[in-house]
Amino acid sequence: MPTPLDEPHVELLRAFREALRDLLFANNGEGEQHAAWEALSPFLSRARLGLNIDPDRGLELQPVSHEAEGPIASLLTIVYESLLKGTWSRLRRVPQADVPFCLLHRPRMARAPGCSMATCGNQAKAQRRRARERNLPMSS
Repeated sequence: MPTPLDEPHVELLRAFREALRDLLFANNGEGEQHAAWEALSPFLSRARLGLNIDPDRGLELQPVSHEAEGPIASLLTIVYESLLKGTWSRLRRVPQADVPFCLLHRPRMARAPGCSMATCGNQAKAQRRRARERNLPMSS
């Protein structure tokens, strides 16, 4: 991934990251979908995308090489492809506010949010256990 060019570029990338996170949170059913999609509008004019031919897959949308907006175009391409493939509804932001991860939910019922025990799932489990222990009466 290219190095950010300057502070305004860093702020642009941060604003895009937050807009994308908000969209994924709305995808969890928490947040306004229309507003979340609209928040991506300012970034569309900055993303340079083109078509490429892959002999095995056919036409592909891909970012056109541009140093400043390359990361934005790459991520918008992933969003677009997930919409085409029907996997968009399974992309989730981890519901804990302090966890910055997003995930592709793969269970049979692809609606429940969650995350791996290796990341924040184990932390959530430990927090629930400590809360239960605090509420238990003291034994002598």
